[in-house]
Formats: sequence, structure tokens, C-alpha cells
Amino acid sequence: MLTECRLLGCKPVDTPMLHTRKLLPEDGDPMKDPGCYRRLVGKLNYLTVTRPDISFTVNVLSQFMVAPYTGHWDVALRVLRYLKITLGLVILYSDQGHWVLLQKKEMIRYLAFQMQTGQSKNQHTISRSSAESEYRAMADVTLEMIWVCRLLIELEHIEVNCHLIKDRVVSTQAHPPTIQPIHVKTKFQLADILTKPLRKTQIYFICNRLGMINIYAPT
Repeated sequence: MLTECRLLGCKPVDTPMLHTRKLLPEDGDPMKDPGCYRRLVGKLNYLTVTRPDISFTVNVLSQFMVAPYTGHWDVALRVLRYLKITLGLVILYSDQGHWVLLQKKEMIRYLAFQMQTGQSKNQHTISRSSAESEYRAMADVTLEMIWVCRLLIELEHIEVNCHLIKDRVVSTQAHPPTIQPIHVKTKFQLADILTKPLRKTQIYFICNRLGMINIYAPT
């Protein structure tokens, strides 16, 4: 990508996007060749699989694929300039000594009954037989039943999760707490690298905490 964009000799930067930069739909002038912008951003999208540190910036750039402007292109080139200085940065998967306790899930069965809702609306077509109208009514009721069942499942999951956390956090004489929630300060929020442009020091800190190392860095 550096070769295609003629950036092999460019000056590298230490952030993929300035933390004060706000991209607008019409940022600069319309690009004469939008195809080159789309190709570059498309390639950067693939790169985010192993480079979460550029995910936010690439996501923002992807929003202007239809009508890119020169301002968007400048930010895309900045990502390349950032990649030039971090070519060897990769995610290192290793045993960190963590372990997870998996609780066996119980199967929950739901029994649904046919119901009639207090809703009336005009039909767009006239049924030729009573059987057809009954099938149409059954189809409408089935759709509503599916929606209600999905809603109940979501509510049940929330309730189960709340009780699970409460049981593990609240301590008693017989059962001491098994987990202890700890407040995480803003500067330690690792997910920020995926949701906002950051300063150089924040990027380096989060990449380090994510287990990313520079394989080209001198030992």
C-alpha cells in the first residue's frame, strides 16, 4: 500500500488520526478518482483484523466510500504514514495465566399458546375462502408470537445475568464473594482504541496492554 500510494519515503506519524480531527461529509474538494480511495480503504479494512489500533479511523473512513473528498483521502494517507512506523506491530497470543470458570447452562423450555390481540386493521386483499383468511390470521398471530417469545428470551437473559452477578458479588458467611468489580479509570479503558482517535501515549499504552508487540523492534 505504501508503494502504490508512493509513500515509501514519506515522513511517518505516531497516530493514525489526530485526536482533534473531525471528518465531515464534504471535507475539502471532491476526489477526481474515488476508486483509489475505495481501494485503499478496502485494503485497510482487511488490515484491521490484526491491527485494532487503526480500527476506529478505518471505520470513519469507510463512511465516505460513496463520495470521498480530499480531506478523507488525507486521513487515509495518514493511516499509511502511521503504519510505516509500526510495520512490525502485531498481536501476541500467549498464556497470561488467566482462567475462566464456565457454568453449565440449564435448558429452558418455553410453551407458547395461540393468542388473539386486540388490534384491528384494514386488509389490502379479499380472501376467496374462509380457509385462506384463517391462514392469513394464523400467519399474523405467529409473527406476533415469535416477537413475544424473542422479547421474553431477552428479558429472561437479563434477569438471569443480573442474578448471576449479584450472587457472585454479594458475600455471606456461608458463601464469600467469587468476583470483585473494580472501577477502571478512563485512561485505562482499552476499548477506547476502537471508538475514538487517541493521543500517541494512549495508543502505545493500549497496544501494550492488548499484547501487541513490534516484531521489528531491536531487542
